[in-house]
Amino acid sequence: MKDPNFLTQEAGLDFNTVVGDIIKHSCIVDFGIIQNVVADGVVDVSLAVSKTPQDIVCMTCVLANIASSSVTFHIKPNVGDRVLVVYPRLFDDRMFTVPSDSQATEVIVNPEAKGYNLTSGIAILINQYKQGTHENVITIDEGKVSAKLNKVEVTTTADGDITVDNGKATINIDKDGNVSVNAQGKYTIKNSSTDLTTVISKLVDEIEGLAIVCPNGAGSINPSSVAKLELWKQQLQTLLASAPATP
Repeated sequence: MKDPNFLTQEAGLDFNTVVGDIIKHSCIVDFGIIQNVVADGVVDVSLAVSKTPQDIVCMTCVLANIASSSVTFHIKPNVGDRVLVVYPRLFDDRMFTVPSDSQATEVIVNPEAKGYNLTSGIAILINQYKQGTHENVITIDEGKVSAKLNKVEVTTTADGDITVDNGKATINIDKDGNVSVNAQGKYTIKNSSTDLTTVISKLVDEIEGLAIVCPNGAGSINPSSVAKLELWKQQLQTLLASAPATP
């Protein structure tokens, strides 16, 4: 029985050289540039490096997100974004489908599955980070998270403190639930059932009601105090009416 390497030996070639040349020209891992966003989750990519302009290779790839069964980082790609392109040993479109609970650990069996070819590329967004280049940056460092989203900055600490700053207003929430607001503009406080205007009006109405119930008793309220409360209510209502509406 002839040695498995006899073909390369008869051709006067070193087996390791032949195998190395095959690997170098095979699609396994590469680096590319997005040339076109075909659809949600599909991009056209040209390989980033070639020896000659004629060697440039373009292909359509599935765009993969960093995700698990409980969380997904969904980043919409742009033309010019860099991607890491990988080619699975075996490829099946179903490998990208979020499985149901019953399918979570099931392996896909596909006798026709193929891999290591230009039609089975998976593109993963990857860029070298340079401070000051990106407008949107999320940093995670030892339990602390900071997110810069255009002009809005959100930071959290390992203790549970949260700060939101958009350059015009800063909101701080500490781990004990204390809230502080520092705003250059006006603001309103509202929840789903009522707003601050209603709360103030009801409070003054209740105090005025006490004066009516016991006008001459020990618990009566001085009429001048009631007048001051009414003026205070009107001033607050005017102030709140001029504040921007809360969505």
